Amino acid sequence: MNRMNFGRPMAALTLSVSFAVYGLAAVPASAASNPDVVKIRVLDASGQPLDSATIHMVGLSGSQDVGMWHQTPGSLAVPAIGSGEFEVAIDHEQQQFLHHDRVLIVVAAPGHRMKAREVLQTRLRCGVPLEIQLDPAAAATIEVIDDNGAPVVGARLAPAVWGTTVIPKFEGIPESATTDAQGKTRATWIAPSRLAMVYVWGESIGSQRLPLTRSDDGRARLVTLRTRQTKGRWTAETEPDSDSAFFTTPVTVASSPQEFRFTQGATQPYTWGTTSLRTDGTLAPLQLTPGKLACNSQMPDNVSLTTKHELNSTDLTDDVQSYVIEWFDGIRVRGQIVDEQSGDPLSGVNIQHFSFSHPDNVTGDDGTFQIWFSPGERICYFPIDALGRHIKAGGFYIYPQQLPVDGKLQLDPLPMQRMSAATGRVVDQQGHPVAAAQIDCQFKDERFTRTQTLFSNAEGEFRFFSVLENATVHLTARNDHAMTEQAASVQLSPDAEVELQINPRHAVTIRGRVVDTNGSPIETVSVTVRTPEVLQQELYNGRDAFTVNLFDENSPITTDQRGVFESPAIIDWKCDVSVELKAPGYRTTATYWRDAAIAGNEQADLDLGTIKMRPQWKTIDQPIRVIDADSKRPLQGARIACRGVYVDHQRGRSDEDGRAMFSIPDSTAVFAVHQNGYHAAVVVRRAGQPLGPIELKRLDAAPLSPPLLRLQSESQVDAAGFARQLIKRFETPKPSDTFHRISSYYRTLSIADFETAFDELTALAQSPDMKSSVGMILMQMDWLSVEQKKRVLPLLDNGAAFSHSLSLADQSVQSEERLELLGEALVLARQQTGDPALVSAGRLAAILLELGETETANELLSDAYTDHPKLDQILASGEREKVAGVARYFLPAYASIAPQKASQLIRLTAYADEIDRLQTLAVRFATEYGDQQPQSLCKQLGLEQLSSRGMTNGLLDLPHRDVERGLALAELCDGGLGKADFLFHLAKTSDADITTKTTLARRALEIMESPVEGPMIIQPRHWLAERIEEVAKWNPALAEEYLFASVWVENRSSRITPFFPTATLAKLLAPVNRDVAKALVEPCFDDWSWLFGQRDQSVMFSQALPLHAAAAIDPDWTRGLIEDLLENHMAENESRKLLIVSGIVTSLVE
Repeated sequence: MNRMNFGRPMAALTLSVSFAVYGLAAVPASAASNPDVVKIRVLDASGQPLDSATIHMVGLSGSQDVGMWHQTPGSLAVPAIGSGEFEVAIDHEQQQFLHHDRVLIVVAAPGHRMKAREVLQTRLRCGVPLEIQLDPAAAATIEVIDDNGAPVVGARLAPAVWGTTVIPKFEGIPESATTDAQGKTRATWIAPSRLAMVYVWGESIGSQRLPLTRSDDGRARLVTLRTRQTKGRWTAETEPDSDSAFFTTPVTVASSPQEFRFTQGATQPYTWGTTSLRTDGTLAPLQLTPGKLACNSQMPDNVSLTTKHELNSTDLTDDVQSYVIEWFDGIRVRGQIVDEQSGDPLSGVNIQHFSFSHPDNVTGDDGTFQIWFSPGERICYFPIDALGRHIKAGGFYIYPQQLPVDGKLQLDPLPMQRMSAATGRVVDQQGHPVAAAQIDCQFKDERFTRTQTLFSNAEGEFRFFSVLENATVHLTARNDHAMTEQAASVQLSPDAEVELQINPRHAVTIRGRVVDTNGSPIETVSVTVRTPEVLQQELYNGRDAFTVNLFDENSPITTDQRGVFESPAIIDWKCDVSVELKAPGYRTTATYWRDAAIAGNEQADLDLGTIKMRPQWKTIDQPIRVIDADSKRPLQGARIACRGVYVDHQRGRSDEDGRAMFSIPDSTAVFAVHQNGYHAAVVVRRAGQPLGPIELKRLDAAPLSPPLLRLQSESQVDAAGFARQLIKRFETPKPSDTFHRISSYYRTLSIADFETAFDELTALAQSPDMKSSVGMILMQMDWLSVEQKKRVLPLLDNGAAFSHSLSLADQSVQSEERLELLGEALVLARQQTGDPALVSAGRLAAILLELGETETANELLSDAYTDHPKLDQILASGEREKVAGVARYFLPAYASIAPQKASQLIRLTAYADEIDRLQTLAVRFATEYGDQQPQSLCKQLGLEQLSSRGMTNGLLDLPHRDVERGLALAELCDGGLGKADFLFHLAKTSDADITTKTTLARRALEIMESPVEGPMIIQPRHWLAERIEEVAKWNPALAEEYLFASVWVENRSSRITPFFPTATLAKLLAPVNRDVAKALVEPCFDDWSWLFGQRDQSVMFSQALPLHAAAAIDPDWTRGLIEDLLENHMAENESRKLLIVSGIVTSLVE
């Protein structure tokens, strides 16, 4: 046995060798505990055992369905075996615990507050009892009222979110008594500082998940969502047999007034119900709230029908509208998971995927799995062994590139590597074993650096679960009082045993004081101490992280009567920390990261000072009345929409009295109103200032005064001056600084002072280590003028110089100069080989075709094809070979001379879910530059219709000048949003007259305003605001409709950056109507918590969109905001400050 001892006095890194066999299945002889036996000890506040406790182990889902956070794979009651002692044996095949590497433990006892604690399976199964202490219950009454303030009688309550822990609604969850005639109930399990969300259900309200709030007098309160009996119906592509399990499998439908998002698992309010599919095409009615709808089911493997997650009727606008669940013939994917060494099948492996109609599949004894996908979805999956016995190195979803045949896809067996057979041991200074020590094991699994958390058993021994054999690992160990002096570096082998010694060290306590806006202390605030955990370090250079909690729910932190909080002591203080504060009646508050190592090295504690919490926005009813400006008569059927950064997007129509009601937070909101035959109106409602009647002027009346469109393109922001004022606060970075700090600095400096930036980058490029970095930085500077780009060209390598030359040619206004630059690019392209040469040929040919250099472009495409015989080989074999770059760039352009070859090669080389889009792009090239007729060409290629996703200008810019031919393409296209994008660009780039341009723009608007299902186009729907200035040149009244529609149309986005749709809309409206734009984002800046949320990723700072919008609206105002942010909230992190400044400045010129 190779025994490595780390941390012993005078021999921190000594290595001794002995020879004993230690195989994978072996267990240390001294190990007395069974790792499958879970032991839990429950104590009261004084440390005495609690006999009356009940414990449930709740399984968690590896991939949570949005809007279904109440669901669980299953739970298990843990029986008592003695005084305060609980024990249960977990079989390795119990599927409820095979979906996630964590298990939720929920402990409750009469007269005590409940605790919900997520525990890693490596801790749960290490054999050392898990100790959980319960606090005495306080008298806690919760009032439940409806949206009109009336008490809700006969409702039951249960905890949904405890601190930051989301609790599924499992069998045996602690419940309150039924609410009485005043809508009140006593919940003995409540801890007001920890309870954030509550399940409430009853006959009149259905099942709901709601935030716990406070009444004006401080009482705990739940305000239920308005619900109604909601009817549903279903359709199926293929009618199921009457005895099919399709009709006996429950379907869950959830509804929320907010958009469902993965990132809102702990805060999303919603209603839900479980229904059944009837043979007559209807669904049993459910009690749901009007709003966004989502559904899922757990169809068995023998049901081939699949469904999309979001339903067609995403807005229930009246009391008679029903929702529809559409079922499609699914694509069946079968595979097998095997051991890499032996080839033996692996059971108990969870196959994660994104189907909303069928559950995650756990492999059986034969290692096989079957999963279903809806047509058009990208087929992907990932195998996870939650118990850590095997690992799939690389840590990324697997995207099979085979195409299904007759709706079926059989995958080759997928191997997983065994965990390392090495063992370890943790000891104290005296060499005694340390039980339940936490070991953090960092290693590289082929692609990415990972950290696996392990725990020692009663003898101090641990196994390397989920760690690859022969991996080089970096190990630290700790408990509450001691830890290793430094990380130990070890290469694991099957016979290795590692020994880690932990020593006492100073522990850091984090403290602070929480006050309201008046400076008064806030008691019982729930405090979560967080630290960033770097994920996929190789992708993000170690800069981007998710936040993880430093303490679990067994160590809750709350403020006292003085508003003061203190955390448990941190022994591993070499980390950044932040706190997140939550309290009913207040907005969630987060602080930026502070380096705890500063306090640790000084043998001190970390004081965060005074932190201010702001009150939660009160929900108010805002009545809207729409009237004719001249006659003052009410206008029926007017469309009304509102939005703001804290006001969710809502819309409605005025009734016969011109009235509509909006329930919104009492924050700044923008209301947009439109009625046919009238000018649009956009008004701003400020907090505490209700709106009066909104008057609309007829189109045939006098012009609007003031005008709705206040075009200010002539007074663009002085980006250079703005950049000069901001960059002077930063020192010039050193070559040894991170690439991203250097990049942020010089991107900003190039705008503020190009000459200085150019001289310094030229000097940096003289260093061989910096030349490629300088080239990457320069390639990011799209805003440089033609002359500036010519000057930096010698600093670029050939690959970058090629792209730079294309950019120069695109900017050049002189045809001779443009052709000269393209000639230089052609020389560079011919120097490339392999796939990059094909990609470059496609990009260059697209520009040559646009400039009318058809002969040169055709020759380039033909030569490139001839020089790469592998394309003919792929055609001849008929076998798929993924060459995504070639499919995206070369083949669409090549279709202008050989459409059939290009089409067939796209089928064989593109990602499966990109084939339709790239086929459409190829048809467009062949139509525009190959003199092909769209209808006949589609028939030849076997295309029934064109994909709207391929009609957008994405990787290759493709203008269409012949409006008639462009319209013929549009007629062949589906009705997706990309068609609207295409019609607008057709209006902009074609030879159409003003009347036709207006008609095309109106058709585009009609598509954008209609509900469209399916994948989002490359540009989200907020592009309407980006088009207002262009439309105003053709038809000012239509431009006003575009402004209205930019508020009316829902902006849906999966972006992680805060306020993405609303802040982007504000930035795009800045040159059109600055008052409206400012109102959209102004409320962001009374609190910076949105920037310090659940992620510490560079994109959050480089794409701080509210600040980008503010800079486009009012630079002077923005400078003050930036000073406050950088000086008062981010004092310690220069790199993040540069990211913010660089992002803001470059947003003004990109």
